[in-house]
Amino acid sequence: MKRSIFPAVAGLMLIASPAWAQEAPPSEDPGTPRTPLEQDRGYDKPSPRTDAINAPNQAERAQLNANVAALTEEQRQSYRSEDIAAYEAAVRAHDETLMRDEARYRRQQMAYADAMWAWRVQVHDCRRGSRVACEAPAPRPADFY
Repeated sequence: MKRSIFPAVAGLMLIASPAWAQEAPPSEDPGTPRTPLEQDRGYDKPSPRTDAINAPNQAERAQLNANVAALTEEQRQSYRSEDIAAYEAAVRAHDETLMRDEARYRRQQMAYADAMWAWRVQVHDCRRGSRVACEAPAPRPADFY
């Protein structure tokens, strides 16, 4: 009876694989401060590096937050109504664009349908023996637009 060595090799690989998968310990602590990046990449995890990146804007951000906190309720309502008006204007502009697109699509549909009707008439006339209809080019939808 011939035995395969495959189960034994597979078993050894499974036992040894965790040892192969381990990486060497990092040589440097990932939390140590480094040179700040030119541009904030959007990480919000608190770390000395993130603090170094955010430090140049700290005073400006604090001032802007203080300005917002100092708004009166009347000013907040004013901003809210301006924002609502801007939103409604954007929705109206979007709706107008959609309506123009819909109207254009309908005109194109009708032009194609009219061109197809003219082509069917042309084919009918050609089959009835009209040499002019047979030699004429197919109607173009753009001519019916």
